[in-house]
Order: sequence, then structure tokens, then C-alpha cells
Amino acid sequence: MQQTRLTESPEYDKKREDLRRAEIDLMQQRERVAQMRRELPLGAAVPDYEFLEGPRDLVAAAEPAPLRAHARARGWDQLRLLSAGSNTFKHDLRSEDDDGSQDSTVSVFTRDADGTIRHRYTSHPWTSDDVRERGIDLLSPVWHLLDLTPQGRGDWYASLSYE
Repeated sequence: MQQTRLTESPEYDKKREDLRRAEIDLMQQRERVAQMRRELPLGAAVPDYEFLEGPRDLVAAAEPAPLRAHARARGWDQLRLLSAGSNTFKHDLRSEDDDGSQDSTVSVFTRDADGTIRHRYTSHPWTSDDVRERGIDLLSPVWHLLDLTPQGRGDWYASLSYE
């Protein structure tokens, strides 16, 4: 089989080189931010929350029965889901406000040698008034895939319900 290489225009080659350098800069900036995250001082000791439905994984505010039904309807039969029930976990980590409105968060905890659980890091979709939905983009590969396409992500935002 004969192999050929695409021959791009000089304009394309220049723009592609600019993009390559920008991608390197972005990668290096992500590495600096990751280092800053790793260097955070010890966080607060976490209270002893009581969760419903098992020892770990994904925490929701819904009661166990509707949470389980939601998961099973989507075929998530191998994913252990937890309910924060009536405890203050979601409020304490700011994924639920005083009115009960909820948003996604990603949190990291560590366990000290003496068994103390500490909060290390929480990231929210909103990181400032002008960043309302992109604060956890780095943690979800779907955004990166959409950003590779000519159309980008547009105004698409993930939903729990698609009809």
C-alpha cells in the first residue's frame, strides 16, 4: 500500500504550530495548577457523617429508593450510590445551598495515620460569577472531546434527563 502525507497550506501549518505551542502552554499551566492543588495545607477534619446505602462512591441528597430507581433506569447496576439523607454533608461542602438547590461538586479527602478524615479539595462548576458551569471541566473528558470538534461544546450542558 502506498502511503502519502497530507500536504497542508503554509497558512494551516503556521496556525497549527501556534496551536501546538498553545496546547503545550495549557498542559504546563495544568501541571502548575495540579502542583498547587497537591501543595494545599491539611484541610479541616471532616465530621462523622452517616450515609445511607453503603460505604463509598457517589453521594446524592435523594432518599435511597428514588436514587436506586434513577440509577437502575439508566442501567447503572454496578455503581454503588450513597444518600446523604438528612445529614449536612452536601450543604457543608457547598453542593447544596440554604434553599436546597444542588449542583455537582468533586471533593477529595485524605485519611491521616490516626484515622482522621480531612477535606483536601472541592471543585464546583461555578468558580466565580462569570464562570458558572466550567469549573469542573478538567475532571470530565466529555468536555475535552467536544472542544476538539469544529463546533465545540456550544451551550450544551449535561442533564440528568434526556427525552
